[in-house]
Amino acid sequence: MEEPVAILAVIVTVVLGVLAALGAVVGIVLWCIDRTRARAPFFTFIPTLALIGAAVGSWGLGFLVAWSGGPEFYGHAWWAWAFGVPVGGILGGLLGLWFARSFRKRI
Repeated sequence: MEEPVAILAVIVTVVLGVLAALGAVVGIVLWCIDRTRARAPFFTFIPTLALIGAAVGSWGLGFLVAWSGGPEFYGHAWWAWAFGVPVGGILGGLLGLWFARSFRKRI
């Protein structure tokens, strides 16, 4: 990976992590308020797991391509990383929706 691309990947990953932590904190605060307790699982799980899924999916696909293809595939690893952001985000969001619905039924 070229250096500017690596810096961009790290910055995007840090931003995803900070936003995931912020989403979890907002969801926990909403859980403590009686009026918003029914909506709190949706604010807690969906954005948090979507952002974590985007970070994990991007790095996972990037490393998988770089590891399986060898040094000549490092350029392709960047495209796998970029493709993993939306794919991991969608899968994480769907998992978050499933968690939110299951927690909503318990409340």
